[in-house]
Amino acid sequence: MKENVYTILSKMYNGTTRGVRFFIVQMFVWTAIEALFGPLGGGGRSSFILYMSLQMCILAYTMIFSLFYSFVPFKHNLKGAFIPYILYTSLIYLGIVEVNNWNFKRVTIDCYMLMGWLAPIYGLCVLILQEKIKKKLRPYPRFLKITRMTLNLFSILCILVFILYIFLLAWKMI
Repeated sequence: MKENVYTILSKMYNGTTRGVRFFIVQMFVWTAIEALFGPLGGGGRSSFILYMSLQMCILAYTMIFSLFYSFVPFKHNLKGAFIPYILYTSLIYLGIVEVNNWNFKRVTIDCYMLMGWLAPIYGLCVLILQEKIKKKLRPYPRFLKITRMTLNLFSILCILVFILYIFLLAWKMI
């Protein structure tokens, strides 16, 4: 029994760690794209809300994908990505329907819902880019090791800051 609990917790930890690490990579690429093309676009409150909503969609799919593959030993391929994607899209849709008091007739598929549904394609593009970069940098294993260690450290720091933020919010409410 202890081995089963340990295995489940270990798989959850590994899936969460991989998901957070890949989300940080996606945000790094997003920040680089924003730095290059950000001055061309507008700003304002509505674009910030859209930006944060897309970030949450990317985080949600990344975590669903990582946790799914930590428990289900499928080969990572395009066909296998559809199972977590179907789960993700149905959760997004049901979340929107729940906000509208479970009135399915009132909910329509609009551009914002489509952007949320298509946000995981960004993760796929980043994954392809990551694999291409790894392939090009294989002759430099020391650089890859340093990059991996830096990314792991940054991921741990982000998780600790998030946990600290949650504790501070909870402490303020008391």
